[in-house]
Amino acid sequence: GGGEQRTLRYAARWADISHFFVGDVKSLKHKLGILKKHCTREGTDYDEIVKGTTFRVVLGSEAEINEKIEKRGKEYHLPTEPMKSRLGAGAGKTHEVADKLKELFDNGLGLATLSFISSDDIPVFAKEVIPQLR
Repeated sequence: GGGEQRTLRYAARWADISHFFVGDVKSLKHKLGILKKHCTREGTDYDEIVKGTTFRVVLGSEAEINEKIEKRGKEYHLPTEPMKSRLGAGAGKTHEVADKLKELFDNGLGLATLSFISSDDIPVFAKEVIPQLR
């Protein structure tokens, strides 16, 4: 969790992994700064904690992304607006997603948990995005 007063303090004290939600480098740096302050207060080695987050992955152009979200919404009887409003670093064309993820990893992220709106994107992500992260 990313609660700044308690959860990140608990992570600083006891965690091997701190998993919180960020969508961009600015919010990542903010959370990492809070975690680092808690680590200093707790006497914990900040660098020993793996920092992780979750991304919803949906690949393609804006029109393709909207189509995939609409399809998923119909299949599972889900409202599509919340899915659209929560798109972050995992949404876009493969090179855009790779660039956004690289930027986050370059700024301290160490772990990404992925969920895919369309299972069709899994092999594309594996073939076209992951190699760009190495």
